[in-house]
Amino acid sequence: MNYKSISLYLIIASISFLSGCWSQKELNELAIISATSIDKNEEGQYIKTIQLINPSNVAGGLQGGGGGQSTAVTVYSATGDSVLEAHFNASSKISRKLYHSHANLIVLSENVVREDGLENVLDAFEREPEIRSTARVVIAHNTKAGDLLKSLTAVDKIPAEKVNGTLKVTEQSRGVNMEVTLQDVIKTLTSEGKEPVISGFSMNGDIELGKSLENVQKSELDTTLEADGMAIFKEGKLIDWYQDDMAKGVIRNRMLGWQF
Repeated sequence: MNYKSISLYLIIASISFLSGCWSQKELNELAIISATSIDKNEEGQYIKTIQLINPSNVAGGLQGGGGGQSTAVTVYSATGDSVLEAHFNASSKISRKLYHSHANLIVLSENVVREDGLENVLDAFEREPEIRSTARVVIAHNTKAGDLLKSLTAVDKIPAEKVNGTLKVTEQSRGVNMEVTLQDVIKTLTSEGKEPVISGFSMNGDIELGKSLENVQKSELDTTLEADGMAIFKEGKLIDWYQDDMAKGVIRNRMLGWQF
């Protein structure tokens, strides 16, 4: 047997040891999450809201017009005694596997982080291996976190993209907000002598009208999502809000390395 024959034999033999796509995920089997939010109800249970992308309604219509007569996203909510339990309960409402890997936004209720603190709420997110550590975190200001995900937006068909885009623009142009990721928050919480500051977002207009498709079919929207100040934390709990010049000062000092 010559050298070429031996090489061919080894190549053929090695094929049997190669694994296939054991972890492949078919698109038609997944519910792609673009954003999640956490609230609490009057009974003290956590409410987890998930914003799912409707691929057929997004194609060709991510920006401006297009997208057909249906919404680009669908929203589901579920409750539980813990954030993790609320997540499991949400999965029972959907015929597909919840897929977190594309989620790039986490919205937290100001009431929840004021009472429970960031660490208790974000622990479940940190433990979920599919959740991206680069997902942005914002605090819902004067509104429910879930309502932010239910409000439809015009230019950016996916509301999560609208929020992230606004954060980026306001940080660069006005300096009154800043992008903060899940990784940033967790790193700060586990660092001695440091406290996070996180951008806030609010709703301007009629909350119920903002959930309807008609809201984005007008030249002047009934409801808009707006960046709204910086949430200030102490020992991981929300204690105050800074606006305008105060917010600029906080961000400037953070960039210089000064911490709360």
